[in-house]
Amino acid sequence: MRKRIVLFAVAFVLSVCCCLNAIAAGEVVSDDAGLLSASDEADLRARSQEILEEYRFQVVFLFVRSTQGKHIRDFAADYYDYGGYGYGAGHDGMIFCVDMGSRSYYTVTTGTGEEIFTIPVLEAIEEDMIDELSEGEYYLAFTRYLDDVEIILRRAANGESFTYAESVTLRTPVERTLAALPVIVILSAVIALIVLAFMRAGMKTARRRAAANSYIKGTPVISRRSDVYLYTTETRTRIQTDSGSSGSRGSGHFTGSSGTSHGGHGGHF
Repeated sequence: MRKRIVLFAVAFVLSVCCCLNAIAAGEVVSDDAGLLSASDEADLRARSQEILEEYRFQVVFLFVRSTQGKHIRDFAADYYDYGGYGYGAGHDGMIFCVDMGSRSYYTVTTGTGEEIFTIPVLEAIEEDMIDELSEGEYYLAFTRYLDDVEIILRRAANGESFTYAESVTLRTPVERTLAALPVIVILSAVIALIVLAFMRAGMKTARRRAAANSYIKGTPVISRRSDVYLYTTETRTRIQTDSGSSGSRGSGHFTGSSGTSHGGHGGHF
């Protein structure tokens, strides 16, 4: 009888742990700001889980309307630390927080994340998704963020390291072209079909003529000349980012209120 009770207790504890793990996994994307649809949120959660299983590294997303008076860096770090996120004893991972109230963003890294995701790496990731974030294409911005995180984790797993003094290129020009190739092909095909449709529609207005004088329009005479506005050149300037340290290319190191060591970088959009 006692043995059965012990077995039941062990089974109960294990089931509770499994449930807690499932709940925690469901909270790797917290969208209190309402930036994503349910399907988009589920997709980010699934992608984060794949990265966790592949690289033993957890990526957390936090989208809020206010940080309740805290600096976004400290707000994100506390959420990560007290939420028990991260893989293993070192809580390896990172959290990407967006505050719509101040239109700011910040990445906080922990454990191996602090070593792998140096300031130049985070700057490269931000540069890759800042336009979409600024224009309200949130799902595209966040999926691109995950794509870049996975690229860096793959390169780190292959033995590559990223110092604080170098600039980081996420993709070579060839890789960028190949990644965009499907979109380019589809857009080109659509444009070609539209042009052909207009050309075909224009040809239907043609009528057979018996004599050639119908095509003679006379000698062209220029009676008026004027300047016509053709286009506008738009120049974008990126808003200065905040590294959370004295130097823009420093480690971004700080200690959270829980006593956990972190790195990070952020800015405004």
